[in-house]
Amino acid sequence: MSSNTGLVGSRDFLSRSFATRAPPPRPVTTFHSDDYAALLSTVLPKSSSSCPSSSSSPNTPPLQLSPEQVSSSNAAVHAFRRALVTSHLGELHEALATLQSLAQDHRLGSSDVAAASHLVSVRMGKEDMGMLEDVAVWAAAVYAQPSGLKDLMIGFLKKDDPEKVKAVYRRYRTALEQRTPSSSTPSSPEPASHPFSSQPDIDAPAPSPPTGSSRASSQPILLPPLIAAHALTHTFNAARAAVLGANCSPRTARASGVFREGLEHRPNAMAQAQAYYARLQWAPELAWRSRFLWTVRRAVRDKRPAVVGDMYRAALAASEGEDAWVPTTVGKGDETTFALDDRAWGEFITAASNLVAAARESKSSADVLDPARVVRDLTARGVQRGSGIYSALLSDIIRRRDFADTDALLAEMARAGVQPDAEISAGVIATLFNARESERALAVFNAVQGRHGAPTEVCNAMLSGLVRDRQLEAAQSLLAQMPSPNLVTFNILLRDAAHRGDMESLLGTLRTIQARGLKADAVTFTTLLDALNRAGKPDAVRRVLATMRSLGVEPDMHVYSSMIDLLAKSGGTAHLRDAVRMLDEMERSGFRTTEITYTGLMTGFLRSSDLPDGQGLAVARQLMDRMRARGIRASATTYNFLIRASLVSLRSADADTPFVLLEQMDKERIAPNKDTWYTLLRGLVDRFDQEGVARALREMEKRGWVPTEDALTRFVHKIRSGAVFAQVSASSGIQPTPELLSAFSSASADTAPRFLLASISNEALVPSGSAAARGSAKDDFALLAEHVKDAEPSYVLYRLDSKAAGTGAWEWVLVAYVPDEAKVRDKMLYASSRAALTKGLGENRFVDSIFATSKSDLTPVSYAAHLVHRSAAAPLTAKEAELASVRAAEKSSVDSMVGTTVRRAHAAGGGVALAWGKGVREALEGLAQGQEEGAVVQLAVDVKAEQIVLDRTATFPLSQLASEIPTSEPRFTFYRFDESTVVFIYTCPSTSPIKQRMLYSSSASSLPAAVSSEAGLKISKKLETNDPADLTEEYVRAEVAPAPAPTAAGNGAGGAQRFARPKAPGRRR
Repeated sequence: MSSNTGLVGSRDFLSRSFATRAPPPRPVTTFHSDDYAALLSTVLPKSSSSCPSSSSSPNTPPLQLSPEQVSSSNAAVHAFRRALVTSHLGELHEALATLQSLAQDHRLGSSDVAAASHLVSVRMGKEDMGMLEDVAVWAAAVYAQPSGLKDLMIGFLKKDDPEKVKAVYRRYRTALEQRTPSSSTPSSPEPASHPFSSQPDIDAPAPSPPTGSSRASSQPILLPPLIAAHALTHTFNAARAAVLGANCSPRTARASGVFREGLEHRPNAMAQAQAYYARLQWAPELAWRSRFLWTVRRAVRDKRPAVVGDMYRAALAASEGEDAWVPTTVGKGDETTFALDDRAWGEFITAASNLVAAARESKSSADVLDPARVVRDLTARGVQRGSGIYSALLSDIIRRRDFADTDALLAEMARAGVQPDAEISAGVIATLFNARESERALAVFNAVQGRHGAPTEVCNAMLSGLVRDRQLEAAQSLLAQMPSPNLVTFNILLRDAAHRGDMESLLGTLRTIQARGLKADAVTFTTLLDALNRAGKPDAVRRVLATMRSLGVEPDMHVYSSMIDLLAKSGGTAHLRDAVRMLDEMERSGFRTTEITYTGLMTGFLRSSDLPDGQGLAVARQLMDRMRARGIRASATTYNFLIRASLVSLRSADADTPFVLLEQMDKERIAPNKDTWYTLLRGLVDRFDQEGVARALREMEKRGWVPTEDALTRFVHKIRSGAVFAQVSASSGIQPTPELLSAFSSASADTAPRFLLASISNEALVPSGSAAARGSAKDDFALLAEHVKDAEPSYVLYRLDSKAAGTGAWEWVLVAYVPDEAKVRDKMLYASSRAALTKGLGENRFVDSIFATSKSDLTPVSYAAHLVHRSAAAPLTAKEAELASVRAAEKSSVDSMVGTTVRRAHAAGGGVALAWGKGVREALEGLAQGQEEGAVVQLAVDVKAEQIVLDRTATFPLSQLASEIPTSEPRFTFYRFDESTVVFIYTCPSTSPIKQRMLYSSSASSLPAAVSSEAGLKISKKLETNDPADLTEEYVRAEVAPAPAPTAAGNGAGGAQRFARPKAPGRRR
């Protein structure tokens, strides 16, 4: 084929790809080439299907192709792919033109387009720039594969042709607008209410631009070269307009690399581009109020103080000086445009106050914006304080619990004639009542009241506080004055009547609800059920259901679930029986029960102390069988909650229940995960059940658990070292005595004894015996059994035959002997004092520690077994060298791994495949085809819709990974480690809500397979953790690209490999 197609630079070349049209049926005749099949399979990844999904490919009209056209289309597809193999751009260009003329370019898979985009990058300067531009714009606009277009724009920057950069970007935007259908329904305007009372949905993607703006979103990686082009031509306003029109944030693209590559050897131009980028990186957030509120409040939720601080500094810089572009006021009624006005200042104060409180609670050392600094800045600017600022200041004072300052602030507000915001005032009133500051709560309430009284939500907060403080006359007076009490108002009264057991008042309130025409909700009826249970009324469930129907309300799934949860948590035998009846009623009524419904009920039976021994477990098993019969399969998350519930009981008869549940997991072929082991160990430690802890550790090892650098491993280390009880030790004051310190110091001589004994006496660690060496350290281990007692714990400071390199001091092993027959208090004291003992004697002197529960553990054979186990877990052993080789093999054959094994697991039904929301597929495909290190796609689960949604896309270095993942909610994070490696990271904090954890856990196993088959994203490594703080740069690099094991020749003159003692995971950071 000729490379001169006559289509170079033609807009018509692209226009055929953007018309809105439906995909045609696939042609029956398909072109096959045995000559190129094997070659193409080694060069190109396999497409997930012959036709990309509608979300990632252009739509095409229903065309009836003739046999000649079908043949021509098949030949063009083959020619396109052959051109990719031979890197012949002209042939590829002509084949694409043929497919477009037949409206068949949708037949190209996403991997084909990615390869074409990459071909543009490698052929820069070697081909006709018009053809390069055609292919690059087509790939970026039609298939969201922008890498080739980005490289093309950088190439124009290198040639010092900024106008060409802007021209090609305009062409890309034109094509993108043609592809994106205009919405016939305009976006809803923002509510005209105060922004503090309007709650943007921070769980949803970022708000779209206001009506009239472009709805098409550019690829963020195209913005840095565009900004650089405008910097070279000194057109800042045009650059800002382009960024705002892109409908994406430039912060998600790594600009520094673009500036270095496109503007190298031009330091002044690079500095100008960086200055433009710094001023524009927050442009979308500082242009539209909804985007500003969404970003600030999401940053507060995710505890990301850097976002709030950077945006605040950007807002200050953009609103002052000759080049200011952020206004300080907007027209009345304008709820679209952002301005650094009273409401924005208040939002910054509120965000800073929340983040300061969060940092104080978590003892974080992160740099957090100080609310006092915001106040100083607005004062220095002469900003007049309004409702937004005063409400935020009031909220900050209450959060700091400086209640005395509220009087002065309320007086200042009264002088200024400003009323505090209703929503914030309601929260302030509730906080003041909780702190027994009812007089100040009344002062806030009076400040909110206007000529027409206080808003209903403020009245409800005041009513709730008065009722709780038993100021019933004041509560009745307030109720009589409320202009429009709502259902929340009467639910408050219902709850009070239920707690007092006043059935007459409760029924009277129900009649009032009915008389006012209010529709009772789940809170109303669960409150009624609680009242009947407290009163000991028989058939409480039947009575509640009858009351509902008498009010003309049919119970829905939410009402049933709330009642079952309430009854299960009560734990009483009768209430649990009623919960089962409610479950029966729910299923007979045709409502869908879920794993969550059954899990809550089973945990209620396992927690109950009213049931006979073993009956809670027996009923839980029956419910499990019933759940299974209904086609609901239990997951590891279900068992985690059951194990946690079983550990609440302190009865000795229930001690085996968590281990019975582990056996049941084995029978159902459900593998325990890290949450399972952490839950089990945490519960056993809290019960001071050292025998149970030892048994759990044996179960972990039996099931093949391998220590890694994560929270579970650190907790296991703390258990084995005794540090998990460090707080108890510190409070008891158990420390080594001077006599023990002197004895251990004297043992450093060449004639040192083989071991010293230490015990706890009079709340102190004292020496209690010693023994001289008779043979080798291995053989002398048999002496220990002669010097310890059957039922009395003891510490043994055991000296080895080796000395520390450099210091020449003897190396020691700490043996903690805590027999099973010892008293519970003694077990607790010895376990919690180990850390104090080693710290007092010198932690660097001990190279190992052993935990023994019987004399049989104190033999040369058991010591040799311990050494074997310790060596197996040490770095660079044969086992870990094998693991490293496996990782390397996985990395080298990642295509095969993801393309077969993972897909088979997905097809076999591993986990629950949730639907994907808007933007998920596009973001994953963009990550699959991009090669920029640090690119990130974060996905979340919408609990209400039960679907996977796009949380955000971003780019940041590996060192920032841990801080960029939310710590309060689970997340799925896809991180591009390097050009060929994408890491899938599943984080699930143990403090997140139960339903979130269950949905994330059930879909985590199937998601990697789904993104591979549906979006073409190859996952090279999977990581899981309960704590995002585990994801340090060192840990991720070690997991993804482990260092090769050194050979014996690299270990010094001795030739034999010497293993370093493993560092304690808890001390790595």
